[in-house]
Amino acid sequence: MGFLTNIISAAVKTALTPVAVAKDALDVALGNEAENTKELLESAAKDAERAADTALGENNDGVL
Repeated sequence: MGFLTNIISAAVKTALTPVAVAKDALDVALGNEAENTKELLESAAKDAERAADTALGENNDGVL
């Protein structure tokens, strides 16, 4: 994925965080592990990191 794709992906994942928090609350209420928010934010951070690497020329992902 390119710079813009990674930035958009990170923004969308961050915007979906409240949904993941609600899902985690439901999981805890049902006695399950709450991992959705953590996984979503880790994925968003990884996308943002890839976008920064692309912007700094550390990989060849391109603009899109």
